[in-house]
Amino acid sequence: MVPTPASKYKFEEIRTIVHKGSTLLIGEVSVKNEGAKNDVSKKLVYSVYDESADTENNDTLFRDLEFPSMVRGNGLQLITLDDESVKDVDTKQPGNWVVISDDTYLYIFRAIAIPETNDTDTSDATLLYANRYLLVPTPDEEEGGKTDNLLIPKTESRYQISGLKDTPANDLDKPSYKDLDGEFFQEPLMFFSEINPHKGWFTVILTPSDQGSTRRWLFFTANSDDQIQAYSFLRNTDGWPDLRAKETDYKLSPFSLWETFKSPDGESTEVKVKQIEGQPASLYFRRQEESDDPSKPNITSPRVMLSTKAKVGGDDAEERLVAIDFALASDGTPIIPTEEGTDKLYIKAIKQANTALHFDGNAYVDIPFQKTTDEEFTFECWVKNEGVSGTIISRAVGTEGDEQHKSGFDLSWDVEKNLLEATFSLRETKNQDIETYNFPISTPSPSLSQWHYIAVRYEFGKYDNHGNTASMSGSFVIDGINRGEQDYTHPDSISSPEIDARGPINLGQKIGEQETNWVGYLDEIRFWDVKRNDDDIVNNMYQELSAPKSDPKYKEILIGYWKFDDAFSDKPYIAVDSSASEANGRVYGARWTTKTAPVDPPEGPDVIPQFKGLSTGMGLLDFTKGDTFTHPTLLSGADGLVHLYMGVTRGEQTLLGALQYDTTVSRAKYSLNWTAVNDEEITGTVQLFAHEAGPNLNQPSINPLDPKPVVSVTAVVGNKELVDVTFEAPAPLTDSESFTAVPRTL
Repeated sequence: MVPTPASKYKFEEIRTIVHKGSTLLIGEVSVKNEGAKNDVSKKLVYSVYDESADTENNDTLFRDLEFPSMVRGNGLQLITLDDESVKDVDTKQPGNWVVISDDTYLYIFRAIAIPETNDTDTSDATLLYANRYLLVPTPDEEEGGKTDNLLIPKTESRYQISGLKDTPANDLDKPSYKDLDGEFFQEPLMFFSEINPHKGWFTVILTPSDQGSTRRWLFFTANSDDQIQAYSFLRNTDGWPDLRAKETDYKLSPFSLWETFKSPDGESTEVKVKQIEGQPASLYFRRQEESDDPSKPNITSPRVMLSTKAKVGGDDAEERLVAIDFALASDGTPIIPTEEGTDKLYIKAIKQANTALHFDGNAYVDIPFQKTTDEEFTFECWVKNEGVSGTIISRAVGTEGDEQHKSGFDLSWDVEKNLLEATFSLRETKNQDIETYNFPISTPSPSLSQWHYIAVRYEFGKYDNHGNTASMSGSFVIDGINRGEQDYTHPDSISSPEIDARGPINLGQKIGEQETNWVGYLDEIRFWDVKRNDDDIVNNMYQELSAPKSDPKYKEILIGYWKFDDAFSDKPYIAVDSSASEANGRVYGARWTTKTAPVDPPEGPDVIPQFKGLSTGMGLLDFTKGDTFTHPTLLSGADGLVHLYMGVTRGEQTLLGALQYDTTVSRAKYSLNWTAVNDEEITGTVQLFAHEAGPNLNQPSINPLDPKPVVSVTAVVGNKELVDVTFEAPAPLTDSESFTAVPRTL
């Protein structure tokens, strides 16, 4: 078949996929039928991206994706149907489609609508079909022996006379891969009678199972009750869903999505979330979870993410985006965390993460702070260490000068010893002389390059006048797990010990000792003048504190609170203290980063310390009022993030949107938008886009001196032309940047 230049087509959708080391472009195009007015049909075409080709001034060439003419039911029995049995369904049309690679075959699943008849309303009914292809190197005789990679429908062995897979016509009928005319037998379309996606809403992915190397087919479909139905089939030896099991083994209970929120009068309210017609997205990924035992490696849990357009409320409600994820059970089936005894899965509106601070070994933050003399103390922070020993937080410990200025505290991370170490330097007055001594505690450090919530607690003032001793205790709480109390008794004391910290707080270094400078990330630092209990720490660790200056729960005991969400303020060099102390810090060299800790707004979801439910930060994402956007595309990037892409239309402005989820915490990290502009070659609304995302898409920090990474995606714009979009990531402290779109080969 002669390929067709991309410029000859009107593209409706374009998707990319990597298969056997090659990048394939699969497009849905509109074709005007000759001799008929306004008669337009659609078809699927493909192209194998040749990165080495010199095609600057040439069109990308596309070939038609060939579909078999016969249909086979995939069920307990394999029944081959002829064309007459499916004459009312055009099995050549694209419908809603999903493309999947299992590294051997390329699968195309299509949900095709059943046309209406005079006596039957089938407007909502769809049938699910699938077939698969091999990518075969084929010599092109017209190009002097040049090899093209072609998608060839999978062949199979049948009886030559009967043309059937299992039934010979007579004793002379022999099985072969070719018929009596020498043509290959193509594997028929697979028809799944058990799965009927309502209005074509479906997605499918491959997930692991507990059967060795055998994987599962996981389908999500919609039904007419605005429920989502999941099917999880083991693959049979031929790669298709194995339906020999009972229906209850592969068909999960349907579930519906409900948004929960507080009404103006403070009452809890719930509203059903309705899926919008079209194509949802799904993705298999592995989330990193911290082991309860720090001496053991992290737990890697398999999960699936599901994203779709939705509306909450009536038909005139604004479009919203749902992003949810599920854990997989040991057998590979998804665990849907519905409310017990109901089909309801409750989700909340979430906001994207803001910013944190990155320290490069030469940076620090200086915070002038009030005198601290409390007998109880807790400091908490989100920390991500990049593999370097150093001091995270310090106040006066070990500094030179008179004894009066040595009292304080610090928190450090020793990578070589695999230890977190905290030290309190205590003050005691003996015969009018001031003496200081240190009380250190330590615990095995958590994993590197991941966010951890670290809380350090101290309690003083236990003086025994009979034994002339002073005792004190301290403890670490790491990621909500209490590492145990550590006690210390100081001999020859004549009074209760006290902390008498007077100097500034430094973040990222020990005061006066630059060789202790630290490399890593900090977020959400909180200082309390009480010893907080485990429950209080866990209840707040994943959420910002609401009204910290006025809430009675915090006002009197929270003496320092730095959220590090100041990158987009008019003074980005200031780290604002959100507590009543208002001890704002000065940022010296530390960089604002969009890779933040997994912290939700105060009104975010309730924290449940278990990993079978939705990940922190999953739920409904809101956009600017009036925005419309395409159905999402989910991709797993080489940078360890899950990327969600969509096209956004805002009035006459078009945006290419991207959202990133960190697989260590699975929450929305940051929203980046790129604005389409008229570059004298093309402009229009981005409709659908996808590309294998790479590490260049995500900067570790926002730095004006860093070069902007260049990102490339494949897109379809409003005038239905296929384009290659190349653009730069946003400039520092902005959330939009222009990109160019040039119609040329990919």
